[in-house]
Amino acid sequence: MKKWTVCILSALLLAGCSNNSAAISSVANSTAAVSQGGETANSAEDINMVNPWTEVANVEEAAKEAGLQEFAVPEIPAVVDTVTQEDATISFMENIAEVSYSNDDNELVIRKGNGTEDVSGVYSDYSEQRDIDVNGMLVHVSGTQGTIHIATWSDGENAYSLTYNIMYPGKGLSEEQVREIVAGMK
Repeated sequence: MKKWTVCILSALLLAGCSNNSAAISSVANSTAAVSQGGETANSAEDINMVNPWTEVANVEEAAKEAGLQEFAVPEIPAVVDTVTQEDATISFMENIAEVSYSNDDNELVIRKGNGTEDVSGVYSDYSEQRDIDVNGMLVHVSGTQGTIHIATWSDGENAYSLTYNIMYPGKGLSEEQVREIVAGMK
């Protein structure tokens, strides 16, 4: 298995260095020799990454399944009028619960996780970063063009995050909106 992995990675590297998209596509499609548990994957489509998130019906179930004592978010459409309650998807993975509001134009993701490590899943640097105080809680905010795209904080036992339109510079939240969401989180 290791030999095939090295061969495939080497072929992809060589194809990438050639700057030939046909070569890259050919190599990607010829990964048929990758063996997984005795079975052979016949194409790139046969090799899938497992999604760690599981959708659930409500935040209480997400909290329970993630191992959190509680997970509550404020009424988001009242704070951020670019998303609706119908845009919400509630899910969990190991130690993290999430509510994601997503439509064609905007995406707001709110997470809570066990521990104090950043649970945002965003590791980009933004040009504007600062800390704000929300009801005695130190919240680190990052963004561009005077708007906030990411806010992360911890209460000492749990980590929290909210992300909004992380791919669209300048299309973030105001500090007032962030303060309202953070204050309503549990």
